[in-house]
Amino acid sequence: MGLVERGHELTVLRDFLTESDFGRGRVVLLTAPVATGRTELLRTFADEAARTGVHVLSATASRAERQLPFGVLRQLLQSARLPDYAGGIIELLDTGVSTAVLSQPLTESLDQPSASVLHKLCLALLMLIRQTSTVICVDDVQFCDIASLHCLLYLVRRLHSTRALLVLSETAWSGHAQPEFEAEVLRQPHAHRMQLGPLTHQGVHALLAEELGAGVAHRLADEAYDISGGNPLLVHGLITDYRASARGGAQPGLVVQAGFNQAVVSCLYRCEPTMLQVAQGIAVLGEPGGPARLGRLLEIEPEAVTQNIRALEAAGLLEGGRFRAAAVEAAVRGALPPGEQALLHGRAARILHDDGAPARAVAGHLLAADGVTGTWVVPLLHEAAEQALYDDQMDLALVCLRLAYECGTDERQRAQTRLALAHVEWQFDPMRALRRVDDLIQAIAGGYLTAREALAPISWLIWFGRVEEAWQAAETLRAACAGEKLDAPSPDLMESMQSARLVISSLYPAIVQHAGESAAGAAGPAAATPDEADGDPVRQVRSLLLVPGADPPTVERTHLLHAGYPWERPARIAGMAMAVLVYGDSIEGTTSWREALLQEQQSHRAPTLRALFATLRADAALRVGQLAVAERRARAALTHIAARSWGVGVGLPLAVLLHACTSMGRYDEALRHLRQPVPEALFQTPVGVRYLQARGRYFHATGRYSAALADFESCGELLARWNLDLPAFVSWRPDAAETCLMMGHDQRARDLMREQMARLPKAHPRIRGASLRVLAATADPAERLDLLRRAVNALRISGDRLELIKAYRDLGLAHLALGEGREGRIAVRHARDLARLCGAEGLTAGLPVDLEAAGATPEPASIASMAQGRLALADGDPDGGVAELSDAERRVASLAAQGHTNRQIAGMLFVTVSTVEQHLTRVYRKLNVSRRSDLPTGLRPGHAGPV
Repeated sequence: MGLVERGHELTVLRDFLTESDFGRGRVVLLTAPVATGRTELLRTFADEAARTGVHVLSATASRAERQLPFGVLRQLLQSARLPDYAGGIIELLDTGVSTAVLSQPLTESLDQPSASVLHKLCLALLMLIRQTSTVICVDDVQFCDIASLHCLLYLVRRLHSTRALLVLSETAWSGHAQPEFEAEVLRQPHAHRMQLGPLTHQGVHALLAEELGAGVAHRLADEAYDISGGNPLLVHGLITDYRASARGGAQPGLVVQAGFNQAVVSCLYRCEPTMLQVAQGIAVLGEPGGPARLGRLLEIEPEAVTQNIRALEAAGLLEGGRFRAAAVEAAVRGALPPGEQALLHGRAARILHDDGAPARAVAGHLLAADGVTGTWVVPLLHEAAEQALYDDQMDLALVCLRLAYECGTDERQRAQTRLALAHVEWQFDPMRALRRVDDLIQAIAGGYLTAREALAPISWLIWFGRVEEAWQAAETLRAACAGEKLDAPSPDLMESMQSARLVISSLYPAIVQHAGESAAGAAGPAAATPDEADGDPVRQVRSLLLVPGADPPTVERTHLLHAGYPWERPARIAGMAMAVLVYGDSIEGTTSWREALLQEQQSHRAPTLRALFATLRADAALRVGQLAVAERRARAALTHIAARSWGVGVGLPLAVLLHACTSMGRYDEALRHLRQPVPEALFQTPVGVRYLQARGRYFHATGRYSAALADFESCGELLARWNLDLPAFVSWRPDAAETCLMMGHDQRARDLMREQMARLPKAHPRIRGASLRVLAATADPAERLDLLRRAVNALRISGDRLELIKAYRDLGLAHLALGEGREGRIAVRHARDLARLCGAEGLTAGLPVDLEAAGATPEPASIASMAQGRLALADGDPDGGVAELSDAERRVASLAAQGHTNRQIAGMLFVTVSTVEQHLTRVYRKLNVSRRSDLPTGLRPGHAGPV
């Protein structure tokens, strides 16, 4: 392999050799950073000289042999072809009479015996090199023994008139360098210093091209230079790794594997021991701490640290006191034995703590250390965990708290750490936090947690529907607060109570009522409000947490989202998200809160919060009719955390999925979601009301009207029990009314819609439009068109495209029923186009694309008769079996008897084809017929409404 970027130096050495061949001896001191090709240059030059007949003497000094007298000189002589007259030189070296020379520094004069021995040895060497042209190479001269250095100096002073070239190489910035030796050498007129440095960018490119080809060099030269700093040894390590990766036939990029790591380690072990220590210290500290801090860590002088940093920078390993590449730092750290690494990290933690470094920086060393103790350790780990949570680094927060728990020294400290751990674990998986609740309740009873801290475990019990346990924990909290005898709750505590009550009342208003009844029994006819309880801290705590209210919780105090400790913030965000999801339009400022929460999702990686945010986004998509988007986001919500970890909240994403799949007409998928197990406690929460409504709509769409009506009525019963029967919360009456119409309970449907209209809020166009649409189905034909037009206008404003599809569908069929074909077709086309856009084909399954082109336009009289009254038997109808048919079955049977197809009947009666088929099956059985041509001719239209 040829030398890269060393051609100039090689040429200079050749020129010096030519000059020495004419009797003008030369001395060259070759200086280079570690592992930058100095030895390779020396070896290449020596081999080239030997091939031309030059006599070459070579030696390599070693740190291990530095105490061996005349070790380097022995290597030189042993590499020579000694003549007969010089045979006694080796014997002289072996006698050991020169040991006195070893102890005398270069700056001192030698005693007579030492000088005599030295003179004889050097004279023999001079006689040897005068016989022929000679090159003498000594590598790593900084490790040369003192005796050999004396000999080399003796030779240097007398070399100018010989045919010899002496090349001495040394490592730059070496701690073992001999400044007196260098000064004596370089002051000679025939001496020359030659300095090498790392390869340039062009040099790295050339080396890669030589080893791997021009194409690879073009792709990888920039990255290779950035990682290696031009150090040839490191570049060769990268080449080795590239070749290993390319053996499979692929064209890999630059990889850092064993070859590079070994090159780094080899480079460092060629250095002085202190240079290796400094590199390891920088790897452990992970940041420039200055020579003073690094010296304290390594227990060496700052001046030595500075010198070694310069040497590492010259070698291309460091840049500005830092490792120039993460791969180099990783290799250095990997070469450090685990025990030594832990020891250095422990020492670094103490030093950084004493220097007032940030908690995160100190905690990193504590985590890597072993057995660090001190009263400062646990508080610092808590602080580091808080900082990690602010930066959404939950994994780091978790490991900091686990170590803090291990280092805890008293029950109060361990209880607080256990609570903090549970807070972070809740963000990963609420089930993990639940496993700590029993211990936390004991800590509350023991007085190891404050009232504020105790709120979290109570909220977690509520999350999982363990209501009785939550109530008992609240009683434990009350007793603990009474025992503390606080003068007044702090503002922080009051804010925490407010946000905790938001979570609790959002998920389980029954416990709020239970608390209110207990408080009323203890304090009089009415429970104390927060203002009324100012004089009694215990009553204030209870009232803030558990006072019942007639309305859903409000969230006008926007600072609750960001207030409080870092542990509490995710729970606050979760509480707000849950409240918005559960109560929807009934919460003040829902829109702005929804936007604020969706902005929060950008800064959170916590699986629990991501699941809630995904549900929020799914619900938002559902509201504007983006069914496929809503379904995808709701599915994602159930993958971020397992369904069991949702607790009673699992009803929220499932409700979105049920609603979306039902509206898309994908009933099999909806059924699979319906089979997902849910906790029993779900049906005692407002979340359960949302779920019941979605399930009822699925039952209605698939013709299971009794089950649908039961679900809708259950919604009403629960909401009435909690005093939350507000159309803006869950508008269940229109759903129930539609189902009643399908079952032929027309009067019940009209009663439900009268109640609905009486309860409508003033400024909710979405709810008003949906209610007007169903009201139209119960109204007289003369009022129906007007109600449907008002419904369409309101729903256009609201942005609820699903309800708008239904309104257009019903408006179109109402126009057709009155013989207004053009207006009817326009409205039906609007419904179909909007349904196609939303993917809600299930809402328009029975509507033809073009009534006239399809030949599906019924006779105007037939449609009008449908709109005017109920289907009834003709006077004197001889077929008494018809009397057993329900109103819905009569409507379907009448249209079938007139010759309409099942799809046409479905479009006329606002139902699915499947519903028509089910009705006809029951009609055939009751009338004992097998096909529609056998239906009694006595059926005639009387009063018609939606099935």
